[in-house]
Amino acid sequence: LNLLYLCETYGLDECAQYWNQVILMNDYQKKRFSEKVVAKMFNTVTGKKIAILGFAFKKDTGDVRETPSMFVVRDLIQEQAKIHIYDPEVKREDMWTEMNYTCGVNHDNTPGLDEAVVTSPDVYSAADGAHALCVLTEWDEFKTLDY
Repeated sequence: LNLLYLCETYGLDECAQYWNQVILMNDYQKKRFSEKVVAKMFNTVTGKKIAILGFAFKKDTGDVRETPSMFVVRDLIQEQAKIHIYDPEVKREDMWTEMNYTCGVNHDNTPGLDEAVVTSPDVYSAADGAHALCVLTEWDEFKTLDY
């Protein structure tokens, strides 16, 4: 977004159009992932438990700024899924702050949010009884799980 702004500021229209298309493609990919999850679950995730492994924007960090995971979580909440998130570094309060700031998802406008989204203490409790498992951050510990 900053590159787009800079290009527009300096009159680099073609460059600005390029970066705008990159943003649009990234947004499309996030939405596409959510839609594929729903489609694979026979077009409904209402009441189904979906385990989200990884919320940070990349491994080895607790940084959640603009993480693609939050958009997937937002979309699945809107589809009334029961989300169980495990990330070894992300703090629950950081996750909710970013969800509210970037996606507008908060307790005021999303009734039952505490029941819809649970942060799990470990991978196996997040995955226990899940209808689907989505690995959204490439943490090394996810590579060696006993799936």
